[in-house]
Amino acid sequence: MSNKNSTLVSIIMPTYNHGHFIGRALSSVIKQTYKNWELFVIDNFSDDNTQKVMSEFNDPRINYLRVNNFGVIATSRNIGIRKARGKWIAF
Repeated sequence: MSNKNSTLVSIIMPTYNHGHFIGRALSSVIKQTYKNWELFVIDNFSDDNTQKVMSEFNDPRINYLRVNNFGVIATSRNIGIRKARGKWIAF
């Protein structure tokens, strides 16, 4: 469990049609020894199995947002940053 004195880290993960990678990426974050994090997966309306893979992860620290970034990945990152509550941001 999270240590009350641990600094919250916000992880921002933009994605588009990476369903074949996203599960492994999420599992990697979950397995980290540092546990005081939140994760924002910002999906640019993928048309592959990304949404299905995301539904398989039931962790309250994982936030899944579907947004149209009009092909500008910085838009997805900026949305994640605005949602983030952590002291540190990781991409």
